[in-house]
Order: sequence, then structure tokens, then C-alpha cells
Amino acid sequence: MWTDFAGGLVPFIFVAYTTSPVVTFITVYLPPFARTSRDMLLRFAKSPPPTTRLDLSTLSLIGKPRVSTTTLGDLRPTHRRFGLVNLERDTAAEDARRRWWEFRAVKGFHVQEGMERRLKAGWVWKEMSTSAANKTKPKKA
Repeated sequence: MWTDFAGGLVPFIFVAYTTSPVVTFITVYLPPFARTSRDMLLRFAKSPPPTTRLDLSTLSLIGKPRVSTTTLGDLRPTHRRFGLVNLERDTAAEDARRRWWEFRAVKGFHVQEGMERRLKAGWVWKEMSTSAANKTKPKKA
């Protein structure tokens, strides 16, 4: 009986650990001038301000979307959880505002490289993440 329980629990924990930080959607809130033309969007994406608001959507263990609202300046590149997390943010202030029964804020995210080619305007995130990565170097552990 215990072997059956462990045989079902181990894959469940593995899937929960490896899929939790995967970002499914990134919503970038663009200023009005960046919406006027492709050239203005490119100019904005090459040097976005750190106050650019983002919504990063991940999936919970039961498949329910979790939306984390943050700014571009709050994200920093990292290499954690065996490479499963490549962006992280500080969530101490956000966790302090949450009640004890609410889930903790998502701290680490995994944004897959190379997937932007499959999207209509995926190049915007590639430009924004490249410029943001150049401004904030990962911390050495």
C-alpha cells in the first residue's frame, strides 16, 4: 500500500516542481506612443523604462492561471532550481501584505528562449529582456 502511495506521489511532486515557474503569457503594458507604429514600438523595446508594467502568467498545480503583476525593473536574471528559473523578483513586501491563508507570491519564473518566433509580436519581449539583462547582471551566489 505504501509503495503504491509513494509511486503516485513521487511523479506528482516532480511535475509540480518542474512546471510551476513556467510562464505561459507575458502581457506588456505599452505607453500610448509605442502603440502608434512599429518603429516606435521598436524604439521603446530597445530601451524600456524600469517602470514598465508586466503581467506574467503561470499555471498552478491544478491548471489555474496565476497572474503576477510586476515591473521590468523588479525582474533580474538568475539561474536557480537546476535551470528551471531564469528570472526572479523580490516578493518580501508583497508576501507581507498577504493573509496567512493566501498563497505566497511567485518569486521565480522560467521564460523559454526561442519561443518568440512563434508569436506575432514576440520580438518585443526578446528586445526588452535583452536590454533589461544588460542593465541588471545576475548576482553571484
